[in-house]
Amino acid sequence: MKTRLLFLTLLLMAESANASSLPDYPFLFEAGTAQIDVAPDRATVAITIGDRGLDAAKVFSEVNASVATVLDALARAKVPRVDIDTSDFQRSVDYAPVGKDKPPPMQTVISRDIKVRLKDLTAWPALMADLGKINNIDNLNSEFQTSARSSIEAELALQAARDAQSKAQRTAASFGRKLGPTMAISRPPFNALERTFTEAGGGYGSAAPYIPPASTAINLQVPATIRLSGSVNVLFKLE
Repeated sequence: MKTRLLFLTLLLMAESANASSLPDYPFLFEAGTAQIDVAPDRATVAITIGDRGLDAAKVFSEVNASVATVLDALARAKVPRVDIDTSDFQRSVDYAPVGKDKPPPMQTVISRDIKVRLKDLTAWPALMADLGKINNIDNLNSEFQTSARSSIEAELALQAARDAQSKAQRTAASFGRKLGPTMAISRPPFNALERTFTEAGGGYGSAAPYIPPASTAINLQVPATIRLSGSVNVLFKLE
């Protein structure tokens, strides 16, 4: 009998602890969103230059020559040196594929990353055409941006807040309730906050084997618009 009473007591305590994570008043949760399409006026370009081979000195020379060619192309595009970041050379080893009866020979893998902040998109078509001719570019990613991003995002935040409030008012009215004060506001979803604060991030693992892509896509056209969006999650008290 005592064991059963203890079990029931612990069960009630557990249920009470779980229930305490929810507000102790009538509430309504709503998410608000907003978006806008704007013309880009700048871009960030990430370039990876790499090669592999059995002769380490030859591989290094090939990558170094390609890096110099990329920097020459950026100079012709009049990109200021201050807007170009270059990483150190990264070196690792890999095994070349061979027949079943032979041990795989060790290959040297060398790569280097270049990050470019392009603030004049009129140079984009010629620069991309130049980069498309350069050997050993294994990866080229571009992200178009706008210099007015901060002010646009501030306006999107206001629009998202108004959207959340408008939808919450309609939902509350459909149940014959009135919307009360705002009790909590979050950019990430509320159910993700615990993971945000408790999970360890930035773990380090071993580097993946170097596998050059079959081809690198070169976008010669600047998009007419890019889409910016904003969102907010709001907890309202119901009257």
